[in-house]
Amino acid sequence: MSAKTASSKELTAILILAAGASTRLGQPKQQVIFRGVTLLAATVARACETGCPVYVVLGADAEANKKLLEPFAVAVVVDAHWHLGMGHSLKAGLQALLRAQPALDAVIVSVCDQPFLTTSIFQLLLSQSAPLAACQYKHAWGVPARFSNAFFSELLGLGDEEGAKKILTRHQHLLAFVSFPQGDLDIDTPADLLQLKQQDEQ
Repeated sequence: MSAKTASSKELTAILILAAGASTRLGQPKQQVIFRGVTLLAATVARACETGCPVYVVLGADAEANKKLLEPFAVAVVVDAHWHLGMGHSLKAGLQALLRAQPALDAVIVSVCDQPFLTTSIFQLLLSQSAPLAACQYKHAWGVPARFSNAFFSELLGLGDEEGAKKILTRHQHLLAFVSFPQGDLDIDTPADLLQLKQQDEQ
């Protein structure tokens, strides 16, 4: 699938947020190895398989994480003020993306610590005609999520510590969902990492 999706002919990019310091986990989550690949590299590989432009926002431990991205044709944005919060990193990434792709129709915002994320999830989001689309987990919903350009100004207006889900919630009547049952497992704590290993052994 090319960056211009077959169904909508829209130019969509994927923005992967990977700037955090993983303080609760006690190690960089970007570098956690699952099934022989780091979480960051696995997420980026799946995004690249869509054919969309892919932008990755780094912050903490940026130089080491850059090395994980060397095999991929992606744009890297280093947020020097990543410590201000995820909202700041999202805005830094979107601003860089719009400078490079001013005609952008939509963006998919993703994170790097959902180990069961697949290329097909990205493709399902790309296929949605609704102005907003998000993933329905087993017990909740959230990213990856697709935002049409009508919502770029709201994304750029987020507080530094706010996430994009605030916008999805505000406009939930415009929101389509795609199924991602294992999306609620992300790697924030040692307990999450243990749960991941246990699930993989089942």
